Amino acid sequence: MAPAATTVLAAIASAVGVSFTDNTGASIPIAGFAQLTLVFSLAGVGIAAVMARKARRPRPTLVRTAVALTGAVLRPGSHVRVRRRLRRHPDHAAHRRRGDRGPDPGEAR
Repeated sequence: MAPAATTVLAAIASAVGVSFTDNTGASIPIAGFAQLTLVFSLAGVGIAAVMARKARRPRPTLVRTAVALTGAVLRPGSHVRVRRRLRRHPDHAAHRRRGDRGPDPGEAR
């Protein structure tokens, strides 16, 4: 239901002239809204399921987690700080891209 609702709202917004392009000119496809809504809804259900089993008080724990994650996403400029860190330490990003994990911590030197 939620993916259909976001797709309809994105289509309506696009029809009235809202642009879904970024600074490079690439456009977000309308179906992308449905896909991301579905993926993150499933992630939320997974988090709730884990908390239902593991947390002493699952409901307040889930609410606090949801508020914290929402705040982290909506925090202005947070994505810029991540990019700056990756630029400052390009070797970390390169290792992640190649799949290198660096030396094994238990390995003798």
